[in-house]
Amino acid sequence: SMPCTSVSSVDSDVFFDNTPPSVPIVDSVTIDPVTNFMHIGWEVSPDLDTRGYIVFRSIGLTNSYLDTVFGRTNTFYTTTFTSAKIDSFRVVAYDSCANNSPFGLVHRTIRLNAQLNNCLQGAQLSWNTYVNWPSGVQLYNIYASENGGPEFFVGSTTSTTYFHSPINVSSTYVYTVRAVSSAGSETSS
Repeated sequence: SMPCTSVSSVDSDVFFDNTPPSVPIVDSVTIDPVTNFMHIGWEVSPDLDTRGYIVFRSIGLTNSYLDTVFGRTNTFYTTTFTSAKIDSFRVVAYDSCANNSPFGLVHRTIRLNAQLNNCLQGAQLSWNTYVNWPSGVQLYNIYASENGGPEFFVGSTTSTTYFHSPINVSSTYVYTVRAVSSAGSETSS
């Protein structure tokens, strides 16, 4: 058989890339209670012409620009956490031709509430559901620190409430809730 040959009547042309990169898949939104930094992480774009990512804060239907992360393999954004409410975030990938991917799914921080129950010598903990992991939340791990001491494991639950007992009602506790996905990703509040 003969080799295949192709001939074109066009000597040169300007070619356009109108194909946006794939939607970024966020794997966690985490708040470090010690440093008060918030971390957003996502998977590396499979599209080799991806040049970076744009991070947005989502409030209702409005997406407000936070920052740009340059580089296809830079998949982490850190900022100071200043909110006392649940924050929601989205990430967009952009490529070498300035095409933006569609918005990825909203991921949000976990807002933890704790109520002391002196009669039962315990603390009632509750928090919002962590949403939009592709594999879903498998469970929540609860950790505590007493009087500024080292963090220790308290327990696990599949619900968004937990009663920690017994506690020393004269101590000060700092709690952390970490959502664990079925795929093994972990976040914290």
